[in-house]
Amino acid sequence: RLIGVDEAYLAGGHTYFTVESHINFGAQAFVGDQLYATVQLLNHDPKRLHYFCVIHRADDESVVATAEFMLLHVDTEAGKASPASDAIIAKLDEIAAQHNSLPRPANASRHVGQPRA
Repeated sequence: RLIGVDEAYLAGGHTYFTVESHINFGAQAFVGDQLYATVQLLNHDPKRLHYFCVIHRADDESVVATAEFMLLHVDTEAGKASPASDAIIAKLDEIAAQHNSLPRPANASRHVGQPRA
């Protein structure tokens, strides 16, 4: 909703689909732990949205998990990728202007895999 993807936008046949995600374990969380998340916009263009989340334990600020996502803007009626609205792009541009000064997260842009034997 912060960027304009609200009920009306969804009802109009547009949304974002997650096309790739990477989740990394940091520490175990337990029932009753107070957690919070930070979100950093890494990049965007009219069809893509790339962001990074960090889940923190509130009492000691330890990192419970990180998650990186690549989303694709989709016209659900046409069934294909399409540019987001100008209003959404403007809001993402506004957020990017603030987030571009932040350091890039250490776990960002990692790949899934293991060395070949």
